Amino acid sequence: MVMDTTGPAPTLQLDMSITNDLHIKGFETLGGQIFYYRPNTSSDQQNMKKTSSPDLIIICSWLYARQRHIAKYSETYRRIYPQSRILLLKQDGPDLIWRPNAWQMQEMKPAVKVIKELEAGAKGRPSILLHSFSNGGAFTSCQLADAYALHCAGELLPISAVVIDSAPSIPTARVGWTAMSQGFPPSLPAPVLGTLGRLAGIEGSMTGLRRKLNDSAGSFMQEGLKRVYIYSDTDELVPWTHVEAHAQEAKEVLRSNRGEEAAKLVQLEKFVGSKHVAHAVMDGERYWNIVQQLWEGLEATEQPQHKEKP
Repeated sequence: MVMDTTGPAPTLQLDMSITNDLHIKGFETLGGQIFYYRPNTSSDQQNMKKTSSPDLIIICSWLYARQRHIAKYSETYRRIYPQSRILLLKQDGPDLIWRPNAWQMQEMKPAVKVIKELEAGAKGRPSILLHSFSNGGAFTSCQLADAYALHCAGELLPISAVVIDSAPSIPTARVGWTAMSQGFPPSLPAPVLGTLGRLAGIEGSMTGLRRKLNDSAGSFMQEGLKRVYIYSDTDELVPWTHVEAHAQEAKEVLRSNRGEEAAKLVQLEKFVGSKHVAHAVMDGERYWNIVQQLWEGLEATEQPQHKEKP
């Protein structure tokens, strides 16, 4: 299926004014960076697909993402899965740099509440697709998992499948700060960038998200959970070697804990020539086929069981 993903490619320019760019049609605001879409069942019934839709799609956007760029993904999801609710978690930067973790855990409460209410209304475990973008989105997804465990007596975030777009990078101040300093003078020396990155705590955030994504006892390594990495050979912010190294580590963790079949749940989809978080812009048909095939493959197998974190 070819989806309309035309439009400007996402950019990562440092423009703090975008934190006020909050409107996406049909979404309600639940928090400073949390937005929620509930489908209109009566009007969307005409567009129902034969394939089963996720009960909830969680989108964790990239750092400083503009709403018009995020909307390209949310609107496509609304066409593919018109019955699915969508929970959007934005990332404005300070979470990665200086906001206390305890503060972030409190801010995540509305997102946790959405998931718990969905669980309460479901006949069984809800089906949830999580889609993160860049290191910023991957960091947000890990924070959501931590908040869920904190507020729900150690339970694992009940996700069914994960799409990791353009992440994660190996934690170096150089790579991390480059993603945040696109608006800075190009003449700024690399040692200065490195020092600023370390002071900002970027290395620690990147180390944490890589570890949490591959934590054998964590939400992203639940039994039966499918994962696909979508990345590019020409991504200047998150090199393809960094992504593949993390995917290989994920496979090894699964293989050692659950065997070879579990390692096959990790999928790699490498694009050629696309920019950072712009793979869907370059080849939307392939991109959305990957997402749909991931979900349809999940529907054909047994859903991961919701277990409490040890």
